[in-house]
Parts: sequence; structure tokens; C-alpha cells
Amino acid sequence: MLGRKVNADIASRGQMRSMRTGYSPRTRSGSKPLSKRPSRINHPSGSPRRTGPGYPRFEVARVARLFVSERTATVFGQLARQVDDLSVFAGATSSPKCVRFSRSPRSGVSRAPRLEAGCDAVGPQSYIQPHFESIAAGVSAISALRDKPSGQVRLVCPDDAVDLVFRPRLPAFLRDYPDITIELIIDNGFTNIVERQFDAGVRLGEAIARDMVAVRIGPDVSYAVVGAPVYFARRAVPSTPHDLTDHNCINLRLPTSGALYAWEFAKDGREFSVRVEGQLTMSNIEPAINAALDGVGLSYVPRDLVRQYLDGGQLQEVLADWAPTFQGYHLYYPSRRHPSPAFSAFLDAFRYRKRSP
Repeated sequence: MLGRKVNADIASRGQMRSMRTGYSPRTRSGSKPLSKRPSRINHPSGSPRRTGPGYPRFEVARVARLFVSERTATVFGQLARQVDDLSVFAGATSSPKCVRFSRSPRSGVSRAPRLEAGCDAVGPQSYIQPHFESIAAGVSAISALRDKPSGQVRLVCPDDAVDLVFRPRLPAFLRDYPDITIELIIDNGFTNIVERQFDAGVRLGEAIARDMVAVRIGPDVSYAVVGAPVYFARRAVPSTPHDLTDHNCINLRLPTSGALYAWEFAKDGREFSVRVEGQLTMSNIEPAINAALDGVGLSYVPRDLVRQYLDGGQLQEVLADWAPTFQGYHLYYPSRRHPSPAFSAFLDAFRYRKRSP
């Protein structure tokens, strides 16, 4: 009887201790370690009691053991749930051994795991080993998925970048990464990729803001003034850029500013622009090339896009000595954004690597 009375007194003091410190065995967040100073609220004397004649040391030790037991039970519970999730994720056909946590009849605190009825009564090592095997299987599955990224990559780029950069390499990338989808939005203006929720944009190197991360994805781009032989049959070949004022030039409308693009030239370290005039204005490069092929007038386009027509004789280049060269196309994205695995794979695949001679 005396022993039961002492134990009941200790349990009641432990409950009072929980009320003073704010610690509850069933509360996982906001609990305070027992080593911290207990609260003064609701204490009769206004100050917390510590170990001493009125608060035996063995009671503190008992409360500490209960605290450790609860933490141990929590860890086992988290492990069981993690193993179960990993087993399903990894495609395991068998679930982990069922486990329950026994509670003390006096304190209600979980102490140690026990096997439920119907489970194999095995030792601790053989009981824990299947859990680690399931975790290892889950880690292997995660590693396999890391090697095969998936997701969507949204890009905005000018129309000529599709043919110059993406078209030659995009089929191989889509074949190597079947779980990645690419969305290419054609826009020749200066698009705000953050507001429109694009993963990245594509521009020439000179046109990228400094607060963006820029990765080169193409070689330098040279522009050329081209026209069809049928056009030059009735017009004289210009010898300087200023002679273009006497020609029917195909203009390009800039979508952001709405102005007409001034053709840029460079020679002997001198750079300048010429505003041309003509009967036809376009908003994209490809229609301007087609108009030049039809003999409508002169077009100012990237040389690589019309190389096949130059080699085949359908187009003729003029003012080649004045043709400028710009930095290649770059993929840019905000520096504060953490790239997804799909975007990282795309970036690595399209990163420009200069070929050795």
C-alpha cells in the first residue's frame, strides 16, 4: 500500500510538472526541454520549484526517463511511416512488420515497441533489418528517378533561335529524356520571364540584363543583306550601307517598342545603323526570308538561316564587308531561382561548347 501511494504521489507530481513546464507527452510541437527553466505561471508561490527536499532528484530522473521514452517512440513511429512510404514508392510487394507502441498504465507514455498479434516474434536485429532493406530500396528508386528527370520546361525565344539553336539538337534531347516536355513560345520582344512564369528566355548576349544568369547556347551570329537574282536584275547592287535608301527593303517591326528595326553595320571598328524603307514590313524573320526569295526586296537576316539559299544561288549577299557579328544566343533565367532537374538537364544539353579545330 505504501509503495502504491508513493508511486501515485510521484505520478501526480509528474503531471503537475507537465502543467508547469508546458510539456505534454502527446504534444510534438512547442514542447520545452526539461533542462529549460519552467514557467512561473499557475505556480502557488510565483516561482518554480527545483530539486531539493520538496522535489526529489529521483523524481526528476523518472520524468527524464519518460521524456526519453516518448522521444524513442516518436522516432520508431516516424521510421515505420517512412519505411511504409518508401516501400510503396519503390514498388515493394510486402509491407513492413506491423508494430504498436505499448503505453504505461500509470503515465500513458509510450515506452517501447512491441509486435502485434500475428507478427513474428523475432529479435531486434531481425526486426529492424527489413526496415533498412526497404529504405535502401527506396533510396535506389529515388536515385534512378534522379538519373531520369521529368517535368516541363517553358521557354520564350525569338523565331530565328528556333532554327539556329533548338532545331538541330532538340530531337536528340527529346529522345534521351522522354519524361521531359518542352514548350517554346515564339516572341521577338523583351518578355518578362518572371511575370509570365517562364523557366528561361533566349536572347543575344548583348541584350541580357545583368541580374540574370546567362548561359551561352549558340555560336556568334552574323547578319547579312540578301536579295534574289530577279531583284538585282532590275536594281543596282549597293556598294555601301547608305545606298540602301534607294532600295526596296523589307522592314522588321519590333514588338516591344513598336518601332522599325534599324539595320546595323560595322567596319574598321566603326558601328552604325541605317534606317531603311520599303513596301513590306514583317514581324518575324522567316517571312522576310521568303519575301526576299520571291524577289520583293532586300532582307537583313542571320547568315546561317539563308546559307543553303546562298549556296544554291536562290539568294545573293551584298555588303558582306559591312556585315556585323553579334554574341551568340544565351539562355537566361533569374539568379534567385532554383533550377528544376528537368531544366538542369536541358541546360546541360544545350550549353554551347566550342568545337576544337
